[in-house]
This record gives sequence, structure tokens and C-alpha cells, in this order.
Amino acid sequence: MSELARILWSLRPVLRVRTVEGEPLAVGEHRLVPVARTMVLGLGCPGGLAAGWARARPLALLDTYRGETRRIPIPDPTRRAIMAMAGAVLLLALAARCARSRSRRAP
Repeated sequence: MSELARILWSLRPVLRVRTVEGEPLAVGEHRLVPVARTMVLGLGCPGGLAAGWARARPLALLDTYRGETRRIPIPDPTRRAIMAMAGAVLLLALAARCARSRSRRAP
């Protein structure tokens, strides 16, 4: 087996999604804690070869005031816009396919 084939067979895929809390910050009587979701996607082998992608996006802020904690969500308008565009592309592709199949059936 060649060296390249041995390295490719030894690669281990990694997908790790976690929700993590950041360092608390005191502002007056409020204690604020950021909450984020992290995602790591990669390939690695024991010899040290590695490649991957990582992302962290804010989810919420935990606000503790006088013993009561409330969760303040952080909206992600960019993600919503990307999902809306992907949905629009999918709908347009389906509409084009339906129109094409109807035009083939018509005499």
C-alpha cells in the first residue's frame, strides 16, 4: 500500500457541535453570560495531518439580575436571509421542472 493510501485510510472525520457559555461580565447588578453554538468539521490522522472548518455563532445572552435569570435570544438575520434564498431557489427549480414536464405532455 502506498504512503498516500495509508494516510487516506487513517483519516478520521470529526463533527462536533456544542453549546458553550462565555466568560461572565458584571454590569452593575446584572451578570451577563454570552451563549454560543460552535461547530467543528474536519479530518485528521494521528500523525498530525489535519484539515477542517470551524464556526461559532452567538445564540443568546443570559442576564442574571437579583437572583432571576432571563435568556435574551440573539437573532441571526444573515442565516435567515440565506435560508430564504435557498428556499426560493428550490421553489424556482421545482416550478421550472413542473413547467418543463407540462410542456412535454402538451401536443
